[in-house]
Amino acid sequence: MRAVRTVFLLALCVLPGAVTARCGDDDARIAFPVPGGWSVQPDTAVYGPENLWEYINGAADLFVLYGFEELRSATYRTPGGDDVRAELYRHATVADAYGMYSQERAPENRAVEVGTEGCADAGMLNIVFGRWYLKVSAPPAVGHEDLMQLARSFDRVFGSPRGLPSEFGMLPAEGRVPRSEQYVARDFLGYGFLSRAYLARYENGDGPQVFLIRTASPDAADRVRTSLLRVAGSTNAPEGPFATHVIDPHHGAMDIMVRGSDILGVFGYGKNETLRLKILKKLQ
Repeated sequence: MRAVRTVFLLALCVLPGAVTARCGDDDARIAFPVPGGWSVQPDTAVYGPENLWEYINGAADLFVLYGFEELRSATYRTPGGDDVRAELYRHATVADAYGMYSQERAPENRAVEVGTEGCADAGMLNIVFGRWYLKVSAPPAVGHEDLMQLARSFDRVFGSPRGLPSEFGMLPAEGRVPRSEQYVARDFLGYGFLSRAYLARYENGDGPQVFLIRTASPDAADRVRTSLLRVAGSTNAPEGPFATHVIDPHHGAMDIMVRGSDILGVFGYGKNETLRLKILKKLQ
């Protein structure tokens, strides 16, 4: 795996208009693409899980939770003479990178059609490229189109496939709120026994949420289901025609179903029984 990564990163270096930075622990290099008229100065410091706090003290733990492996950064100079910071985080998996991005994405952010998914705001651009997460920050003088020029340069370097992590394909597509998907690595819904959760919102901004939790085996999935029932005080709740219906003390009405080693659930529909049944039928 190390050899494959080295070859991949070396391949990036031969692209025209790219400035490379040493990876430190091997002979691989990573490219910082340079749009026309721009210049770039890569930072020499490289950060890993053990010292990321030196760079982003307040958020380091969250990044590490999402499989953070390495951070490289650079300062770009625009044709107009403004400095733009680019931070490139490598994560262990595509889901980890998307999960970290989804934790920082805000509903009001502007959609960016680059990479796996991206969002923007004034002076900010966040994009996922497979298991790489790019964060760009700029002063007010740098407009959106300038940042998009940089984004498209990274897009040409990574050439990452479009589309979310494949697990989201197990959630219903009909009625899903665009760009509402999230991956939660641990403590989903505030419960320590829930991890690796994929979820999305449906119908509207205040509509129900559907989640998928992947476990190691059907037995593990059944144990997680039992834990959820215990929290809701419903360990004897019968399996209904679609799922087990419980009242979670923190999240209200919830339906839980086990499919092999996966757990599917729905919550947030309140007292709307029609909407509840509509969502559950989509999960069959």
